[in-house]
Amino acid sequence: MPTFQAFGKQWTSGDLHRKWPDHVRDKRTSDQDADLLRLHVNVILGPTPIDQVTLEDADRVMAALPSDSGATAVGKRKCRPLSPATRRHVAQVINRVMSLAVYPARLIPTSSIPKGWNPKPGPRKGKSCLYPAEDAQLLACKHVPLVERMVFGVLAREGMRPGELLTLR
Repeated sequence: MPTFQAFGKQWTSGDLHRKWPDHVRDKRTSDQDADLLRLHVNVILGPTPIDQVTLEDADRVMAALPSDSGATAVGKRKCRPLSPATRRHVAQVINRVMSLAVYPARLIPTSSIPKGWNPKPGPRKGKSCLYPAEDAQLLACKHVPLVERMVFGVLAREGMRPGELLTLR
């Protein structure tokens, strides 16, 4: 029986996708998920065989995460508080590893993580924008290269994302 850490590594490395391409998508955020597993999850769940992971173990991981209400020590180091979105992402990673252990891997009959265990999403972050006076000041500033001023002007007026602007010809 693989440990939680070993099975999570199979997921983030793409091994599970190669083994079951119809059931496990190729991960675009595998590096981020691997970092979350390494920094926050494997400290507590890593050596536990996947069939022995309990809800209480998952709750211990979440309780050990540094929150806005006060940073906690993970291992021996102090960590800065994690945003609610990052805390939710950690929970989603734990939940996904456990559900992959159920299917398609068939290592366990059911996951010990109940539906609804993931924290609810917090409020969306506010987006910044330039006010017309700030936009005019930026576009008139000769210390900013002309090409950059044009980019800011097009982005502000057309509502594009920077990546969309870069694809234009």
